[in-house]
Amino acid sequence: MKNTDLVLKQRRKKEIEDIIAKNQRENFKYTKPKHKLKPLIVKINDVAKFVFSATKNKFVELQTVPSKLNNYQLYSYFLKLEAIDVEELNIQHYLITKNEMIKRGLIMGKIQPLNDTTQTYGF
Repeated sequence: MKNTDLVLKQRRKKEIEDIIAKNQRENFKYTKPKHKLKPLIVKINDVAKFVFSATKNKFVELQTVPSKLNNYQLYSYFLKLEAIDVEELNIQHYLITKNEMIKRGLIMGKIQPLNDTTQTYGF
């Protein structure tokens, strides 16, 4: 009787160990990482960036972030913005660029609010 109990306990123990080992092997399966394609970005004049849009099947201009530009790029970009006609200009983007110039000390002036552009500036 004792021998059969020992044999049954050893079989159960071995079955449990096999189940645990199988579960551990399933948890550590290797999955090959999928490579993401980087978007095609084209720079023009160190400021204007264009990215290829697959949905539109053409290059779309990315909005320039003034805080990411160095001082020379920011100053030349600001001069380009000032040369654009008021009706075609994005006033809030212009004010963001101008505020960044003021923060860096490239021009003198007060930092202007972005939200109420129509009454304050007459645009």
